[in-house]
Amino acid sequence: LFDLEACWEDPARRTDLLPRLARGGVTTTALVADVMPVMFPEWFRPGTVERFGPFIEAHLRHSAAFAWISRRTEADTRDLARSLGIARELRGRVITLGSDLPTAGSEGPPPDLAGRRYLLCVATLEPRKNQALALDLTDRLRHRYPDLAVVRVGRLGWGVDDLVARIDDHPARGGGVRWLGSVTDHELATLYRHAFLAVVPSRYEGFGVPVVEALAHGTPTISSDGGALAEAGGDLVEYAGPDDIDRWVALVERHLSDPAHHEAARRVLAGRSAPTWDATAAAVEEFLVDALAEARP
Repeated sequence: LFDLEACWEDPARRTDLLPRLARGGVTTTALVADVMPVMFPEWFRPGTVERFGPFIEAHLRHSAAFAWISRRTEADTRDLARSLGIARELRGRVITLGSDLPTAGSEGPPPDLAGRRYLLCVATLEPRKNQALALDLTDRLRHRYPDLAVVRVGRLGWGVDDLVARIDDHPARGGGVRWLGSVTDHELATLYRHAFLAVVPSRYEGFGVPVVEALAHGTPTISSDGGALAEAGGDLVEYAGPDDIDRWVALVERHLSDPAHHEAARRVLAGRSAPTWDATAAAVEEFLVDALAEARP
């Protein structure tokens, strides 16, 4: 058994299923993207918190191996196990998620964004993604830089009624403030390719796929330093704390006001490529083969 994302929604409760499978000689494993519903329950729907906790604890007590999507998630998982009094050694490995979109996209930006220097923010609207900060950036800078826009891509999540109302009522809605909702992969590649900057203000991430996608499209990126985001971006990304609006403004404004700085950031990213899903699939296959071999000598 290899449990993937959101399997805590399965009616078969892992607290019952995993020990029963183990007694029957079945090797169980799990992909762990993060353990944030336990670490930060205030960011999630109550139902998710109630189901995720028993799910991850059952795996920590019974499963043979874990695939973690980052070193940060691995460390968080081991910390959680210790906090639950689970003394056994957790086996597993870090497997990087694929992030390969169509690399080209359209030759030009979407027509309604032509002539705009836009900040691209790709994330579901939910508390953890901290998207209000992107709006704060626009409000602080748009009067000095009339061509500045912020473009959000992502579906509506939960717990952000105030933010949605602020976007809907914003005086620049439809001009300097855009919310596109869901888009196709080709449309997303186009938006990345022609963005002035990608901004990733999340409070915490188990990895940071939007960071990797942006870099692969040659887009200079400013990110929060929460969770594994610095692991995803390395030294190719500029970082600010998720609440340090003054630093965010300073970093963005330097790109807006200093063309040499901005073009240097673009040159560094020339020719980069994203990790592929084919490579992820091959790593998962190897992980599962090794987990079975270790469990059944």
